Amino acid sequence: MNNKEKIEELKIREKQEKRWRLLKRLQCIRFRLERKKYKEIIKTLWVSLDTIANWVKKYNFWWIEELLSTENKWKPWKLWVKELEQIRQKNKTTSFNTAKDAKKYIEDNFWIKYCLSNVLNILKKTKI
Repeated sequence: MNNKEKIEELKIREKQEKRWRLLKRLQCIRFRLERKKYKEIIKTLWVSLDTIANWVKKYNFWWIEELLSTENKWKPWKLWVKELEQIRQKNKTTSFNTAKDAKKYIEDNFWIKYCLSNVLNILKKTKI
């Protein structure tokens, strides 16, 4: 499914959605697919950057169904096993110079913010 098809599907879902909280989630994902800037989305939907990141991550992993789930079973602060493996592979091929580099890599790729001490623990876990 290409981006145009995804955007059209989201527009259809938006028209059907009655709950404003879930409507915001759909709009957020549509705005990102339309390549709107984060600042614009924050101003339009009145949500934080962390909220946007969590919604995008949910959508990327589980598509619309999990994004619209009202159950709070999502733990955005934890890395998945495959993400830890990806960090391990990255560290193996091109070693992180500092924990700050690893922290930036995690934030850029997985949208999760950790303090440096937690990043160091993650790097210890992912050692070869």
